[in-house]
Amino acid sequence: MTKPGVIIVLILLLALVSLPPLARAGFQDELEYHLIKTDQEGKIDLIALREGRVADYQTARRTLVDWIKSYPIKTNRWGPFFEDIGTENYSDTETNADTMALYILEHPDWDPAWKQQVEGILKWSFNTFGNRDWIRYGVVPINEQTVFMVPGNSHSSRHASVELLLGEKTDDQSRKSEAIRRLNWATYMVNEDGRNRYPESNIWLTDGYGDYVRHYLRAMAAAPDLAPDDQNHLLRTSSVIKSISYEQDAITYTKFDERSLERFKLGAWEPGSIEGGEMTWDASTKVLEVRATGKAVTILRRE
Repeated sequence: MTKPGVIIVLILLLALVSLPPLARAGFQDELEYHLIKTDQEGKIDLIALREGRVADYQTARRTLVDWIKSYPIKTNRWGPFFEDIGTENYSDTETNADTMALYILEHPDWDPAWKQQVEGILKWSFNTFGNRDWIRYGVVPINEQTVFMVPGNSHSSRHASVELLLGEKTDDQSRKSEAIRRLNWATYMVNEDGRNRYPESNIWLTDGYGDYVRHYLRAMAAAPDLAPDDQNHLLRTSSVIKSISYEQDAITYTKFDERSLERFKLGAWEPGSIEGGEMTWDASTKVLEVRATGKAVTILRRE
């Protein structure tokens, strides 16, 4: 019988040779996106585009999904992520666990038990990596991995953003206060000029620069009250934004897909009409939901 570890290696190799050159160049960061990311209709992006070896993508995805549901979802053995940890030193990581929880929340059709799965992952992640050394300050940041139990800004903010997204999806805000405290804690690891350090003075570039800010963007999308009240900002899209322009009387943006969903926080002015889609405006929260039907969308200020 093929071991799970061998299966996953085969899947990775299959994905690597199947991806187009541009995707292959960013393989490490984009693997999960190309294998299991789906569009609004539940189709894998590359399959929906009919690009590359479509049948192989579908087979790889099915194999990967079956493996995840059979093993780490049940065992919480999420395994290593960082390249500086040798294979002889097995390490479970917050990155793998909470990123999987994020994927499930963004694709609840993944499994009927999606809510229980996410709650289980977050509970395991908190119990395993929660750092109690800071509890006297009213916060429990999140450690990096089992072989390096040190709290990190991206790990704490990632965990917090997933907690907030779970609260949005389930309307359960019981985790919100602690999640915001974790986000606040992580900001103290970064100077005003952008330099960042772990509290023990270690510097990790991906943790502080490449992987840190995105969790705040996701957090504000899940909890728009965290976004500025006096500014206009795009918080989330189901597509890929190609360009966006914030003007005094309009917001105009273009994107990859014709049909998509966008969420805005409009604090500078109220919307009056839209071109290229339909909109729902909540004046109390200043949140605008857009259901776009074209690749170009213009939101016009109310007169």
